[in-house]
Amino acid sequence: MSGIRFLFLAGLLWTAVAMAEPAIDPDLCRRGEGTPAQFLTDHLRDGSVSPALWSELPPEYRAEILAGKRPLRASDPEAVPAVRAFLAAVKRGFAWRAERPRAVIPRLAVPPAIDGEVSADEWREALQFTGEIPLDRDDLALAGKSRWFAGFDDQYLYLAAVIAEDDPQFHPEAPFEGDSVEFFLLPEPKLGGYWEVVTAPGAPPFIAFHTLGRNGRRLTRQARPAGLRVAARRIPGGFSAELAFPFAAFPALGERLPHSKGRFDFLFLRTDRKKSGTYHISSPVPLLYGGHNLYGYIEGILP
Repeated sequence: MSGIRFLFLAGLLWTAVAMAEPAIDPDLCRRGEGTPAQFLTDHLRDGSVSPALWSELPPEYRAEILAGKRPLRASDPEAVPAVRAFLAAVKRGFAWRAERPRAVIPRLAVPPAIDGEVSADEWREALQFTGEIPLDRDDLALAGKSRWFAGFDDQYLYLAAVIAEDDPQFHPEAPFEGDSVEFFLLPEPKLGGYWEVVTAPGAPPFIAFHTLGRNGRRLTRQARPAGLRVAARRIPGGFSAELAFPFAAFPALGERLPHSKGRFDFLFLRTDRKKSGTYHISSPVPLLYGGHNLYGYIEGILP
């Protein structure tokens, strides 16, 4: 969701660059490479304006642009707030100081039953995080009682979460519209293709494969790998979720996972929907921008 918003902002910012607006650095894309801000600055690479732009501009303003009565300018009153927000987000990326997280994923002797119930016996050998960190914060420690788990065997990567929430707000059709857990898997970073699984009690899971181009644009195809299993359920004090993701669905440029010293990137994400309709995003590791920011994932290492 946030990626669309950033595309819109990037389109406006590029327009400002192309028209030599003051206070806009035309070298921003190059300077962002290799920094935490790259997820945003990549949007400036090809200079095109995202179609998402039109949903954000006032209808009268859009009509005048389409009719050729006025150009799209980042200095226009309708655009200035969006450009400022984008530049502030890029600035946060340049100032981000959290090191990239790395974790060894243990092999599980006995695979967990994927029924949504995260039992201590099934997951006792797994990697575990406890707590959450709000999105865009690299100055806070883990806090809270939510727990996150990861393990593997010869066929599957296993991920799970136990979310502490007294009053979850679930969506009956689209899990990402309410309280939910998201699992992101980036098997081969050089390919830029990654899986997303969103699950919540009472809703069908959202499963998709995304590709992220060098220009920051994301293509999404909903698909479910053969053998994938996912479940979520309500529990006292919150909800829980489990995922068994087949290694056979991991794209690979070399030896296929799992193998000793094998590596892949992954991420846990929690969406907490408030009764007011606002969203609070968190993760067990410091995360900038959101779940589609591939530059912020955990590097998983197989023993």
